[in-house]
Amino acid sequence: MEHYNWGAKLKTKNKLILTGPTDFELTSTTKINSIGYSKGLIMLNVDSREEAVGWAEKDPFPVNSYRKNNVHSLKITITKNSIPESLKKPNNNHEHTT
Repeated sequence: MEHYNWGAKLKTKNKLILTGPTDFELTSTTKINSIGYSKGLIMLNVDSREEAVGWAEKDPFPVNSYRKNNVHSLKITITKNSIPESLKKPNNNHEHTT
């Protein structure tokens, strides 16, 4: 419950973008022991890496040695076209001749 209360605090501070378990199908089929092997993703809206690390260090899961948190950065780019469509378009920085 401590972990979920920590997450609720992130949400009330408008820091939480999304969260949830990963590799959930492995834990639900008992292919691995869910205790100690549970993995998840928490995406935060923060101003710096230091802020993200600070929040990660306060998560009760690693504080209580249940799991280790790793902090990664991510830049989200939203495009009008799908990635395959964007890759088909000629690069506007190069001159094309026919």
